[in-house]
Amino acid sequence: MDAVCTYCAATKWKDEPPGLCCSNGNVQLLPLLPPCKPLQFLMRGYTSDSKHFLQHIRQYNSCFQMTFFGATKEIRGGGFMPTFKVQGQIYHRVVSLLPTSGADPQFLQIYFMGDAATEANHRCSRVPGTRRYCDTVAAFPSREPRVRSTLQDCT
Repeated sequence: MDAVCTYCAATKWKDEPPGLCCSNGNVQLLPLLPPCKPLQFLMRGYTSDSKHFLQHIRQYNSCFQMTFFGATKEIRGGGFMPTFKVQGQIYHRVVSLLPTSGADPQFLQIYFMGDAATEANHRCSRVPGTRRYCDTVAAFPSREPRVRSTLQDCT
């Protein structure tokens, strides 16, 4: 990312059109709060752990997905493509809040396992390329009171 929006100071890719982030200053968002200390440490890229985290950041992001999206055919174009295209059947699978008897929890079900350590272990075991040492980050949504209370309200 090597360009900066003149209206909102968002960092952008050089080929992104102007105004895509904030509609040329018509949309004003509140500033983001800084991430928690463990996540700040991992985002810096100074240690082997943080370098691994940055190289596998999409896998760590997948640890927190609540649903599954799929398609029968993905269309990939050359050059910069900020979105993806699919053709044919698309689906968005939402599983029940509780796993079936004998099945491992997946997606949203992981948020209802009980304690942060168990949830972190399960998330890291489900996604190849993730390491358990990141348990503080992997359990972060469980420790975030707003997320936890929202999820508990759904049960």
